[in-house]
Amino acid sequence: MDTATKTPSAHSRFFYAINRLHGIKKDDIVLKCSNYTTKSLSEFLEKNPTNYWLMVSNLETLSQQNSYLTEKAIKAKRSAILKRLQQHGVDTTDWRKVNAFLEQPRIAGKRLYEMSIEEMQAFIRKMESILKKDKEQQEKMKQLTLFN
Repeated sequence: MDTATKTPSAHSRFFYAINRLHGIKKDDIVLKCSNYTTKSLSEFLEKNPTNYWLMVSNLETLSQQNSYLTEKAIKAKRSAILKRLQQHGVDTTDWRKVNAFLEQPRIAGKRLYEMSIEEMQAFIRKMESILKKDKEQQEKMKQLTLFN
């Protein structure tokens, strides 16, 4: 075995990248990248170091892009939530007020930074429903004031 091609970080770089890409299985990617000759990382590295490092490099690039897209999605969801909270009347310039509102068990039960993307998406739908009810109540009040 050529010790120059097998560094201590050879497999750690692979696993770091693949763990950031949810849903990709080690055996599947190694099998594809090795041209269906092996599922073993060590064997792939030993027999074809050039393609092994190309695979690792490509996975690292993909994981960085995925991380960037995830950060963008999180920022967009948080912005959408803050916009809806503001429409509901929550002072979004004061994080204590935002957190106090969100931490209510019937609202979200947690702070904004604790929510996953899926939880934020569900909360946006919930806030849309709350805002719709707010609007209906405002319309009722408007109607009642017209008739009195």
